[in-house]
Amino acid sequence: APATGERHAPQVRSAAARIGRHAADRAVRRYEKLLYTRYTTATVKPTSHGKSTGRDDHAGGRGSGTNGAGAGGGMWTASTTAERATSYVCPTGASLVAAGRPVRAASNASLTRSRPTCSATAMALSSSRWRDAACSSCATASALRATAVIDEDLLDEVTGLVEWPVALTGSFEARFLEVPAEALVSSMKAHQKYFHLVDAQGRLMPNFITIANIESKDPVQVIAGNERVIRPRLSDAAFFFDTDRKTRLEQRVAKLDSVVFQQQLGTLLDKTHRVMKVAAGLAERMGAAPAPAERAALLSKADLLTEMVVEFADMQGIAGQYYALHDGEEPDVAAAIAQQYWPKFAGDRLPESPTACALGMADRLDTLVGIFGIGQPPTGSRDPFALRRASLAVLRIMVEHELDLDLRDCLELAAAQYPAGTLAPGSTGQVLDYMIERFRAWYEEEAIPVEV
Repeated sequence: APATGERHAPQVRSAAARIGRHAADRAVRRYEKLLYTRYTTATVKPTSHGKSTGRDDHAGGRGSGTNGAGAGGGMWTASTTAERATSYVCPTGASLVAAGRPVRAASNASLTRSRPTCSATAMALSSSRWRDAACSSCATASALRATAVIDEDLLDEVTGLVEWPVALTGSFEARFLEVPAEALVSSMKAHQKYFHLVDAQGRLMPNFITIANIESKDPVQVIAGNERVIRPRLSDAAFFFDTDRKTRLEQRVAKLDSVVFQQQLGTLLDKTHRVMKVAAGLAERMGAAPAPAERAALLSKADLLTEMVVEFADMQGIAGQYYALHDGEEPDVAAAIAQQYWPKFAGDRLPESPTACALGMADRLDTLVGIFGIGQPPTGSRDPFALRRASLAVLRIMVEHELDLDLRDCLELAAAQYPAGTLAPGSTGQVLDYMIERFRAWYEEEAIPVEV
């Protein structure tokens, strides 16, 4: 335990040695990593002899030789202009292996070759250093004339899963590219934690990058294992895509009657009929044709019943767009089905066409007036229907697209679609006040004067 100091290190090493060299090395590395927590301000400076100096002498002068980190291991030491005094290391094996041939990583940081560095120094790295090492390794996708798409959340997750990041690239059959790229990417990210690659035109390539936690003597076998595992996942996505296209979206709409939106507000089919009328009304107020907005609203939730969306929840809307185009729907209608969920988070892109804007606003306004109308407004700790995000989305669409709409009139239009007695009297005014408060908070974050 770090609290007892370095004096127990010999006992830890001796005890661990009794269960084998491999276990001993792992125990020592874990112990050294625990010790590092006592020296959060320690700096690791490479000397001309490749040794490390700093506050943590224990972390700077001990190594086990495992995974190429000890004698004869060799490390890449990277230093940036902003961190001249502090360096970080990543394993020699942290490189991209294409067709069994390793390719050295190319980083924005200046890379220099140093003498072998101890594993304890590697354990003293902060998570951000390992994160940079993994990201640098993924950047070697240039060897395939491709670009690795680095998802920040996925990179954080992978960084927490590995101690010794080694990037390997694999491939899958090009026939899978007939499936929507979003479904393939979702499968690779969610199930296997892979990074996907795109070409110069931004099209998905039949390759991926995986981060291993070991420097294998036979990386070709590791790559083959990953390719064997991902193949059934992609086959499932292809099967779902082919199966779903056998049934038109319009034929699925009636089945929405079996899906409850909210007990007091009815099913998704009830919501669909309400949104159709609101979307058409908003389109008219915006000076656009109401028919495309009404058609898009009719099909907007049908893809929730498809096998693709059941398996990959983040494909909602996206799958609907692909299926609508396959069914022969107008491109404007198909695009609106996908864009109805925009923006998904703060700073996200907005719906592009008037049809998509009308559908996106209608869906959110129906939810807002409905949930407020049954007395379930969001609280400081609960917002199960994401009403805060819905409010800001409606406001952003109106303001940033400069739509000449009366917010009170839009809310009354949405409330009028509910059966009499469903919503509490005065609930529309409560929604308006709530949205104005969100509007004020948004402008305060933008540093707009209170007087405005």
